[in-house]
Amino acid sequence: MSVRKRILPSGEIRWLVDYKDQTGARRARQFATQREAKAWEATAKVEVVARTHVPTSQAVTVREAIENYLKHCEARVGAGEMERRSLADVKSKLAHVTGENGIPEVLLPDVSFTVADAMRLRLVAAGVSGANAGKIAGTLRTMLNWAKDTRLIGQNPLSGRKMKRGSREKVQVSIPSQEQISKLLEAADNLPGSYPRYIRAAVLTGCRAGELRGLQWRHVDFAAGTISVEQRAEQDGSIGQPKTASGHRRVPVPVGLLAKLKEAFLASGRDLDRFVFTDPPRKPAKPKKGEAPKSAPLPANEPLDHDNFGNRWWRPMLKRQGLESLDFHHLRHYYASALLNAGVPVTEVSRRLGHADPSITLKIYSHALPEASSGAELAGIEAGLTSKV
Repeated sequence: MSVRKRILPSGEIRWLVDYKDQTGARRARQFATQREAKAWEATAKVEVVARTHVPTSQAVTVREAIENYLKHCEARVGAGEMERRSLADVKSKLAHVTGENGIPEVLLPDVSFTVADAMRLRLVAAGVSGANAGKIAGTLRTMLNWAKDTRLIGQNPLSGRKMKRGSREKVQVSIPSQEQISKLLEAADNLPGSYPRYIRAAVLTGCRAGELRGLQWRHVDFAAGTISVEQRAEQDGSIGQPKTASGHRRVPVPVGLLAKLKEAFLASGRDLDRFVFTDPPRKPAKPKKGEAPKSAPLPANEPLDHDNFGNRWWRPMLKRQGLESLDFHHLRHYYASALLNAGVPVTEVSRRLGHADPSITLKIYSHALPEASSGAELAGIEAGLTSKV
């Protein structure tokens, strides 16, 4: 390989890299600066020796690579190796890479750390948070790993390089007050079916919506007073694994909520494979003249439809109660802050929430930690957490 200067008819200077690829074919690549040419030459030498070099004439664009990568991800979903929710997240992030602030038409071998970081900065300037822009760049890195494995590029230029990310420590979540939660639970009692228990379980176990929707009666241990989080329901009703490996956990259930669950279990026919939280059954059809009235059927054995619940019941209830600032995930935040204020160790709170590391819990809820609490104060806070079940 060699780098030489070339003067164009316009008088502009370009730097040309002459080389032979792994097949022996002669190739050439032109750059605006000698520094860029030498950097590319060094990379190409390694790729040619490893027989992974992809000539520019055979290269695909970032957009084309992403299209192929998403087809690969779809196949993984079909094979049960990837959850549909994860695929949706990948699609959402890579949409930024192919969007107006992305790099859709850049040839894959031309992607560099500098190119990717410039994209990240454009995204931040366009209003994307620093943390999310970093995650988008991280998803691009994952796609490039796949591109390397499938010989679309010789090596991943982002491998081993860290993108700057926004500080998550500065982000403080909004935590509902005890008064808001009390008002919410009181209003929830007027909802049909399992909805009141669904809301109470979110407040009193800290489980994510998908984890609660994935619960079946076999996951409830009435003797031990716990639930086992072993799966979660996707919005389409399919069942997948918890969000992370640490998402597999046992969570204690307050006695009041446990009693309500026991009552529902007995009413359901004690079928351990039934889902704990389901949508209310439709009212039976009005009997024809001379026919006996039909008894109300059991709810369909399907996970509660969270979107339907939110649109028809949750948001209208919040509006009536003047609680529009709340969303369902705030109930998890309340649970975590209540435990921390009750003096429960961060490690235990992290375990109950299913966080991969206690540092995540600290980053999110550090402002909820009490400066000091007496035993009597802690007992009062713990009683407040369970008194509304």
